[in-house]
Amino acid sequence: MERKKPTTVEQFIALVDEALFEIEELRASMAYDDEDITDDFSGFIQPLQSGVRDLRQQLANGSHEFVDCDLAFMAVVAAVPHHLLPFGDLLSFLNQVHREGLGVDASLS
Repeated sequence: MERKKPTTVEQFIALVDEALFEIEELRASMAYDDEDITDDFSGFIQPLQSGVRDLRQQLANGSHEFVDCDLAFMAVVAAVPHHLLPFGDLLSFLNQVHREGLGVDASLS
């Protein structure tokens, strides 16, 4: 599914909130998985959650700058096998928006 690029900070925050929800869901599912799988998750879930929360805070307080470099948590995303991070596409999309800036609403032109 192709996502529509957000045109406002509020829309971008909604996507970040979606990512935070997905991270919480992943963390909750760890409680029901066997120990081997939980060990795989425990090494990356905290730094990933912390990085996305930091982004959320920067957006909320107006200090976030959209620049052409990766978000800090993308190093974590790159290191995690895709099958362990089912919402990796959302995180990559957040990074893309961060690098390219918010979209332009065609209805405003």
